[in-house]
Amino acid sequence: MIGNFHLQDGKVEFRWKRWRNKKRQEMSSCLMVLLSGVVLLGGGGIAQAGPTGGQITSGQGNIAYGGKTTTINQQSQVIDINWQTFSTSPNETVNFNQPNPSALAINYVIGGVPSVLQGALNATGRVYILNSAGVTFTGTSHVNVGALLATTAMTVDGDRRRA
Repeated sequence: MIGNFHLQDGKVEFRWKRWRNKKRQEMSSCLMVLLSGVVLLGGGGIAQAGPTGGQITSGQGNIAYGGKTTTINQQSQVIDINWQTFSTSPNETVNFNQPNPSALAINYVIGGVPSVLQGALNATGRVYILNSAGVTFTGTSHVNVGALLATTAMTVDGDRRRA
């Protein structure tokens, strides 16, 4: 016997068993590492659809979640909202019902996940989206607002609590 070659009855045979088992074991290890990575990324690295964890920290208003629509009913001239995530899928909508065209909604995304806006964003006034992890608008997004600021800065002019 020399390596995987065996001499039997005057013929040289190659024995695959040992090599095949080793390759199967290596392949299993590679698949385990790959699947572990997919599970880890799927659980925490990718933004889920629809804004989540909205909490009004300044100003008056309320947040209503209904199916594929999130509605912010703003009653004060300026409202500050902390969100865990602020993303939409192509069939989702975020509506800001604001008192007038000069009203301002400042949205702080504090969950550490980038915002990906693929759906509709509607407002009569101004909407600021502040996310230090980033903000992306895709080709399927529809933006219909009086004014929009999307930035990685976490402080802006006009915010009373950050002055």
